[in-house]
Amino acid sequence: MTKRKKDMTKLAGSHRGETKNSLSPERQPDGRLSREKAGERIAQCLSKGSLRFDWLLCRAGGEPFPVEITMAVYHEQGKTFLHSVWRDLSGLTRTQPKRERPADKNKEEEKP
Repeated sequence: MTKRKKDMTKLAGSHRGETKNSLSPERQPDGRLSREKAGERIAQCLSKGSLRFDWLLCRAGGEPFPVEITMAVYHEQGKTFLHSVWRDLSGLTRTQPKRERPADKNKEEEKP
């Protein structure tokens, strides 16, 4: 958990005293509530074993920025864990808005 906090501080800035839900805006770009969509993504990952998708987070000052999230389920000593890696896409999307990222070919399709 400590590594996650350090990495999130580097990625999004300090969010002291804020809950994990405050890392995301209230709604994702498709208009859906972040907390509901996050629950669905977690359920999908638990069902499929892994999942990759784009997400919108907020920096400490409230500025939204895009990330690619890759999640995977693993089991150890009878417990189930969900491991996630968040990749900041803000530089990539600004400098290469029309180029396809290699991961795009394997991404979970967004369904309304």
